[in-house]
Amino acid sequence: MAIIATVCAVFVIFLFINSIPPCSIYDFGLHLKGCVHRLETSDTAYSLEYTYDGRVLMSSGYPYGPIYLWSMPDAKPIHIFENANENPQQVGTISPNGKMIAIYSDANQNITVFDAQSLNPLEVVEQSLGGHMRFSPRDPLLAYVGVDERIHLWNITDHKDTPIEDSTYPTALSISPKGDILALVAMLDEDKVQSYGDDEVQLYSLPDGRLLRTIKLDNNVDAFVFTSDGKSLVTLSFGDNGSVVTFWNIANGKPERLLRLPKLGVNILALSPDNTRIAVGQKNCADFEWAGGPSDDRCLTIWDTTTGKMVRRIPLRTRIIALAFSPDGRHLAIAVEEAIYIWENP
Repeated sequence: MAIIATVCAVFVIFLFINSIPPCSIYDFGLHLKGCVHRLETSDTAYSLEYTYDGRVLMSSGYPYGPIYLWSMPDAKPIHIFENANENPQQVGTISPNGKMIAIYSDANQNITVFDAQSLNPLEVVEQSLGGHMRFSPRDPLLAYVGVDERIHLWNITDHKDTPIEDSTYPTALSISPKGDILALVAMLDEDKVQSYGDDEVQLYSLPDGRLLRTIKLDNNVDAFVFTSDGKSLVTLSFGDNGSVVTFWNIANGKPERLLRLPKLGVNILALSPDNTRIAVGQKNCADFEWAGGPSDDRCLTIWDTTTGKMVRRIPLRTRIIALAFSPDGRHLAIAVEEAIYIWENP
């Protein structure tokens, strides 16, 4: 009888465990509706990138962690690029068409471009600073930071390297969905900074690297992203009265509309493919009622870009590192410390 009772108890436990959704957040003490996958990583992912078809998600464990390729939407690991060196950093990016992968290693200051299917190396780009690099969606072009602290454009077809003469070391870098514009947040020289927190967004045409215009801001840019049609650039900046999301017209460099968020320490931004939702990571959600009372822990909020109203709040009780909407807009990837959650997008 004792054996039968033990077997029954084990079976009940097995059924209970398998009835729990795959990403219930045990360490937070919460079950959060809407989470469909929990991706286990050996280190914190500091960047998330989907391919345009949504079939692959890359998570880069900057500065020293491994780089993962995940098949989507089943969230299964495809390959892991381990850091072969003990201390040097490595950073990765994947081309929007999913055909190439670039990985920077601080060990030799080189970028290696791999074929995404065979994982065989195709190119080695020497003398780079890493940290910020992106593939163009249109041309076989990789934008990266050279040791001269300027942006370089590496043409993978003809092996030609072209520095952008007027560019400066960026704190962020992005390429428009059509591949015709490169945007960077410039690290300005001291003589150009009029007050603390001034930032400048520089827009360059591709593939020639010609400066189109600059957008001057009164505050630091914490994050920025192109709209899906490439006609606007969305910036997230923090000021004395809270965080501000600004839609800038690419053609004339002027603001089109503003979305003011509460003073909650917003520092991470993702824009849905239809441009109707903005997801932001907040450092302080003191007005959210937990089971044990008010908390100043972190949460994710989603806002309607037309009405400016919050449509959803997701409590996470941990720092949100990176965000990315799937190309079909159905899911949102959320990187926290040593895990990635895939959520159904409201």
